[in-house]
Amino acid sequence: MQTLAHPLARYAHDPRDRRNIATHQLGVPMIVFAVGWGVGLFVADRIIQFVAQGFERREPAFTDDLRGLLVGPLFVAAPA
Repeated sequence: MQTLAHPLARYAHDPRDRRNIATHQLGVPMIVFAVGWGVGLFVADRIIQFVAQGFERREPAFTDDLRGLLVGPLFVAAPA
């Protein structure tokens, strides 16, 4: 079984562009709060996150491993 350290390290390596990192800092918490705040916030967040991936010119990390959706909030909450 894989430890949480591996997915966190991989997720930390994915965003390289400072604009993408900044949008993740905003967008990932929006995903977490969207559960309580509704679909509108979730849709706005998805738009922000896909714009952010445009800075990297790559697909989001979760497209090849859905666990990336769970690792994102941990990445934002973890100390730098």
